[in-house]
Amino acid sequence: MLVSIVALVFSVALGLVLPLVIRSLVDYVFVDFNTQLLNQLVVGLIIVFILQALFGFVHRLSLAYVGERAIADIRIAVYTHLLRLSLTFYANQRTGELVSRLTNDLSLLQTAITNNVVALIRQVLTLFGAAILLFYLNWRLTLFILVGIPIITIVMLLLGRKIREASRRVQDALAEAANVLQETTAGIRIVKSFAREPYEIGRFSTSVNETYRAAMYRARISAVLGPIIGFIAFTSITITLWYGSLEVIEGRLTAGGLVAYLIYTLMVAAPIATLASLYTQFQSALGASERVFGLMDTKADIV
Repeated sequence: MLVSIVALVFSVALGLVLPLVIRSLVDYVFVDFNTQLLNQLVVGLIIVFILQALFGFVHRLSLAYVGERAIADIRIAVYTHLLRLSLTFYANQRTGELVSRLTNDLSLLQTAITNNVVALIRQVLTLFGAAILLFYLNWRLTLFILVGIPIITIVMLLLGRKIREASRRVQDALAEAANVLQETTAGIRIVKSFAREPYEIGRFSTSVNETYRAAMYRARISAVLGPIIGFIAFTSITITLWYGSLEVIEGRLTAGGLVAYLIYTLMVAAPIATLASLYTQFQSALGASERVFGLMDTKADIV
């Protein structure tokens, strides 16, 4: 994990160089028609992008190792714990639900620990790095656009709680469907002997439709969260363009500085929008993790 984070820090830091190069292009190369400086900047950028790609490779591979190893350990730990529980536990639990926790719930955790953690760390570092450079370029303009951050935070917290609850409902419904499937296939001779196929199809359809309703409820909340965050972020960019132009007119900011500032603003807006989506997915993973660790916390009757 340490190797991954160090590699990511260098990768993100190198990615933040581009707007400063564009500022130099606008303020010096385009004004003085300096071909030598242009060539130096291009060569420098190529070197930066090669290094960024190498650090990105190390970061992704090492973090994937951490995530996959963690999930493998959790699977083994849950299975080991299940085998040590008393027979009373199995008398009160349905097999399909246990299988669902070892498959569906852990799949959500796997996505969160591997893919989403990679994106989360990258977006957070990009966000903070770009914010620092925004203050460096023009602190007055930066303070002006920071007003939207508290609004975004409140919206994410309010809707995030609902997303977690909805995700738990989805996983419970999936577990019920898995249980019906397990019972039906295990007792298929009895089902056919008593011609209970229509009844079992209805039972399974009810479970699947409950999963669908819960998933659509979660999707509606997620569909509201993304556009709200995007609207606030891109409204900030519009305000930045207006206020930054005034700063250029007043002579407190160069034209190249404004261009670089707008790019950094996009670098801040994009992670905020991505973080909203990641927040939704992490809330879903938290709902699944509560089910998995609830199982791990179950005590055996006979110790």
